[in-house]
Amino acid sequence: MHILIDLQSCQTESRLRGIGRYSLMLAKSIINNASGHKISLLLSGLYSNDLTNTVKKEFIDLVSEKNIYTFSAYGPTAQVDHGNKGRTRAAEICRKLAIANINPDVVCNMGFTEGYHGDYIVSYPDSPSSIRHFTIIYDLIPFIYPDRYLTSVDYKKFYIRLLDELPKADGLLAISESAASEVKAHTKVDHSKVTNISSASSSNFKVVNVSEESRKALWKKYHIPSEFIMTIGIVESRKNIEALIQAYSSLPAELKEKYVLLLACQIKPHDKEHLLGIAEKYDLSEHHIVFTGFIPDDDLVGLYNTCKLFVFPSIHEGFGLPPLEAMSSGAATIASNTSSLPEVMGWPESMFDPRDVGDMTRLMKRALTDSKFYHALRENALRQAKKFSWDKTARIALQAFEKSVSNCQVERQQVTPENAYQQALASVRELSNEELNEVDRLGIAWAMARNCYQGHHKELLVDISVLVEVDAATGIQRVVRSVLSNLLQLEIPGYRIRPVYCTFGGVFRYANTFIAERFGINNEEGDVPVLFAKDDILLGLDLTAHLFPFLARQLEDARKAGARVYYVVYDIIPLLNPQWCSEGIQAAFPVWLESLAGYTDGLVCISKSVANEVKQWLFEHADEYTINPYLEIKHFHLGADLSSSLPSTGRPSDSDEVLSKIRKRKTFLMVSTIEPRKGHAQVLAAFDNLWELGVDCNLVIVGKKGWDIDALINKITSHHQLNEKLFWLNGISDEFLSEIYANAHALIVASLAEGFGLPVIEAAQNGLPIISRDIPVLREVAADNALYFRGDEPEDIVVAIQEWMKMDKNGTTIQSTAIPWLTWKESTLQLLEQLPIAKLK
Repeated sequence: MHILIDLQSCQTESRLRGIGRYSLMLAKSIINNASGHKISLLLSGLYSNDLTNTVKKEFIDLVSEKNIYTFSAYGPTAQVDHGNKGRTRAAEICRKLAIANINPDVVCNMGFTEGYHGDYIVSYPDSPSSIRHFTIIYDLIPFIYPDRYLTSVDYKKFYIRLLDELPKADGLLAISESAASEVKAHTKVDHSKVTNISSASSSNFKVVNVSEESRKALWKKYHIPSEFIMTIGIVESRKNIEALIQAYSSLPAELKEKYVLLLACQIKPHDKEHLLGIAEKYDLSEHHIVFTGFIPDDDLVGLYNTCKLFVFPSIHEGFGLPPLEAMSSGAATIASNTSSLPEVMGWPESMFDPRDVGDMTRLMKRALTDSKFYHALRENALRQAKKFSWDKTARIALQAFEKSVSNCQVERQQVTPENAYQQALASVRELSNEELNEVDRLGIAWAMARNCYQGHHKELLVDISVLVEVDAATGIQRVVRSVLSNLLQLEIPGYRIRPVYCTFGGVFRYANTFIAERFGINNEEGDVPVLFAKDDILLGLDLTAHLFPFLARQLEDARKAGARVYYVVYDIIPLLNPQWCSEGIQAAFPVWLESLAGYTDGLVCISKSVANEVKQWLFEHADEYTINPYLEIKHFHLGADLSSSLPSTGRPSDSDEVLSKIRKRKTFLMVSTIEPRKGHAQVLAAFDNLWELGVDCNLVIVGKKGWDIDALINKITSHHQLNEKLFWLNGISDEFLSEIYANAHALIVASLAEGFGLPVIEAAQNGLPIISRDIPVLREVAADNALYFRGDEPEDIVVAIQEWMKMDKNGTTIQSTAIPWLTWKESTLQLLEQLPIAKLK
């Protein structure tokens, strides 16, 4: 049996209330007890990525993310606004289409009374369906007390319509016998469809040994001056807090002096003032009442365990979780004798009439003065609490699902994606132009297409946004060019490989024009927008930090549609060493990495060292960033065969002269963009010292001018050894670089920070020994196959070069040929292994 649990109630405002907690606990318990059954989760794409991630985090060890679906719709849909009516109806159609494509046996809606103020969407089939629809029933309090809760004509219509829809459900799961009785009495639902599955408290709520030191710290935190009587409840008339204050005021003076009244709840300032006014009316001072504000569960457990008495005066509850939590924690507990609370309490003597303040005072006084009765309350608490468990509740729910599926008279039909889509499209077309405008219809069309999970041909979408605009021919662009070239030659079962790009202010588009021009692969559809769908994979191959945070919205939309998003991370040097980067890069990188951490499924780094740096950075900034709980951080290694990277060709006019001078003496080579972190200034100063010492050697610098390097460039271009023993080869082709490698004697890698160090591999391919700065990433790449140096002074490099020359003279030079390296095809395959795709051909 395939069960789909709709957890929108954990995305709405209900996530902050009992319904949200109940939804989470029940869903987890169903999963833990669903032996032999498949469980999937359904979320709404109308809510933010942060809310979606928060829900996913709760199930990170319970449900694979591939079994978490986010249905697409076009909002807003909150029914408080009459202008949303058409979009609401269309969103219901979109959700039905998503469910039809998931094709479960059972759909369990965790809520049914939302959608008036928020974008919550729920509906039932208009005709009998083989997919069984269940809904959780918490209570019918608004219907029972219309003068309090249904004073708005519009909200009353909305609420009554929801009740009228309930008979379409195949099963209603009530959280108490009281709630079950209410739905049977006040709706037209077939009574046989209603099941009491009850409730339970979290396993966090239990008897704990609170040390004296911990108790003092906890009481100090919440400004509790003495022993206390505790209650929990929002400030709402049915919670009866005013009556509790009055009942407390009637206690004997010595009890009020000994025990303060603790109101454990998040309270608005005007509500606090109102309750203090009530207290003053009954001759209570401020020191008699303590308002805690919001309390996290860990502290709540401590308060339950250290309170003298827990009192729950509510007039009407769907279940009554706070007294059960208190009893599970061993607290002496008394509560009202109305609605569901007798089911929770289980002992008539522990209950009072909430409408009779005198009765409430009487029972409070008895509990505080009669030691025998007090101990009986505590014994009842632990005994009664054991009767409730989430496992028991989940098993009853599962039995109801199984019974409904086995008794279903509607023949199970295989969903045809095209038929489901056409039915949904026909339903949307029935909506009038007064209800939907052209923009609405476009948004709805996109949403519907995204919900067609079964009919979609999955795509691996490779982001080459920078390469499409400009090919810098070196560095990251070489990687993008090489990986893309190899990807286009691969076959991935079940996936099409489609290069894409995005410009600032635009959407992702297929890079068909670029691919046609560069690779001769023609696609007549042009650069049309990408329609992301479930199980697509977006691979951010290019470095597009300049497009964030704008691009974050595109990634959020892709993930809401069910696509998986992975980005290649080349380095985070601008975060770790901002002094080596321009102000623009310094500003862009924190936003870029924060966006990737929150809006992607995984980061694939180009070395283990970079992966470790990213993990450490995110760990240190976890309080500042919203991080996807499922975020994977992996790594692969780059390739290094120039022939597979679409190498540039051509030789400069003076190439023969340059090669002739290089061949005259020992030649040391540097290959990288000239920028502060690459160490060129230290190396040049070292060679100035060597030349002054009479050492006959060349320094060849291959690379373009980078950022904040004018002083060094001036020093190079005006150097007295320029084009004699010092050579700067600016923007040469890959073809000529190969010749330079072949005629050099050693490569110097003086970088203070790197993502990978591709020249190390290129040197190894050419049998060129390596003199390298000793940093983790270069150790990772070269291992023991290089001569390492440390230090920031020119003399440190002088010593290393002199040592290398001695080794060269003695024939003991450390060889680089043992450094393992990948072809670009192997690198591409290694990258793909980090993505959630099938085996490659």
